[in-house]
Amino acid sequence: MARRPSTQASDPVVLDDSAWLAAVADPSSKVAFGVCRYHHKHGMWTNPRWSMRDHFVTLIEQGCLVAEIDDQVIELHSGDMLWIPAATPNLIRGDPSQPDLRHINLRFSVHAGVAPVVFAQRYRLFRRAASLRPLLDELLAYHGDPGAHAAVRLRGLLLAVATAAFALEGSLADGPGLDAQQRRRVQQLVAERVGDGLDPAGLADGLGLSLDYFTRRFRHSYGVPPRRFLIEERMRLAGIQLCESDQAVAAIGRGLGLDDPNLFSRQFRLVMGCSPSAWRHRHQAPEFDQRDDRP
Repeated sequence: MARRPSTQASDPVVLDDSAWLAAVADPSSKVAFGVCRYHHKHGMWTNPRWSMRDHFVTLIEQGCLVAEIDDQVIELHSGDMLWIPAATPNLIRGDPSQPDLRHINLRFSVHAGVAPVVFAQRYRLFRRAASLRPLLDELLAYHGDPGAHAAVRLRGLLLAVATAAFALEGSLADGPGLDAQQRRRVQQLVAERVGDGLDPAGLADGLGLSLDYFTRRFRHSYGVPPRRFLIEERMRLAGIQLCESDQAVAAIGRGLGLDDPNLFSRQFRLVMGCSPSAWRHRHQAPEFDQRDDRP
């Protein structure tokens, strides 16, 4: 079995996806969770993570996060999720030119005996991973629960998150997509105009591309058509506003260009997994952590 250079007392055991999932499911393996929480950061910051003992997973809610792993620089925008396995040196930093960063972080370890269990890739990047938010929310809700069955539930939720994430990697269409500059422009347009009736034609025009050509390249990059992408972005922004303001649900919908409250509620439930009122009730209490520590 292939192993990485040793950075800990025991070399990490490298497994393929199915074997890694089997290791997590094995009751004899040890699954331990570290810091798991919501974060809200602004401005420029940098956090080097040299050979962390834990897996690190982050899902971007808003803004931009930049990760440097080996000689690669990876930009993450809203809806993207990055998974860095244990013993992988990396540097993570914010982008001050982008909106405030809001993201969900998980840190956890998986051990078979005394050896940490990882997968072969130096990192895993999952585009359009917003569908995993409800699972991550549930995992955070159980994290720190002293109940007798919480550990079993957390192991099961980790398996569900990993299984769904691995499936996302094969869901993007093959072919040429938007380049990094074009993807940044998409995020800029969304941040500036998502509440002002921005549609796929407006995105295409903002990139100087024909609608048909833009739609093909966009789908190659994001795995969904532009119209679906814009619905998801509006609903994610609605989720943030529901948690951080006392505006009426209908008023938040109108502010995002959805005058019909029933349509807003249907779209929100489709993307976020529950009604706007249920989302507010579930998430308004545990506010985003704003301490300026590790992301």
